[in-house]
Amino acid sequence: MERMDEKLQPIIAENKILKTKLENVDKELKSLKRAKKQNNLIVFGIKEDEKSNLVVLQKVKKVFKTDLSMNIEDLDVNNIYRIVKAENYSKEVQRRKTLQPQLIEERKKGNIAYLKFDEIIIKGKSNTNNEKRVRKTTTSPENNN
Repeated sequence: MERMDEKLQPIIAENKILKTKLENVDKELKSLKRAKKQNNLIVFGIKEDEKSNLVVLQKVKKVFKTDLSMNIEDLDVNNIYRIVKAENYSKEVQRRKTLQPQLIEERKKGNIAYLKFDEIIIKGKSNTNNEKRVRKTTTSPENNN
């Protein structure tokens, strides 16, 4: 039995190392996916009757100009594409939706709580007195000129 344990020790150690590496790669992948989505705008309500992305871009520019009074140049847009409804709600978005009731409950308790990516962050009790912190006045050194 001891011989088998001795032979398994290197395999168990390697397995632990591989699990750690896999976790790190998974975190990096999630981070890269977040960074990719960071500067995205999702526009709803534009009919999908166009076949060309150039025509879609022109339509989006027109909506921004008429509805939001914003001029968008072609160079401002890196990529434009349609989102299929199934891909609209990823696992992270679903996770955030399931955390919303807990977030509301924590806020009702008076805790500072917010969602960061796909997890809830609770920072303890909020200041209910609504007192603003005031910086103490300081005296500047006198000029010796």
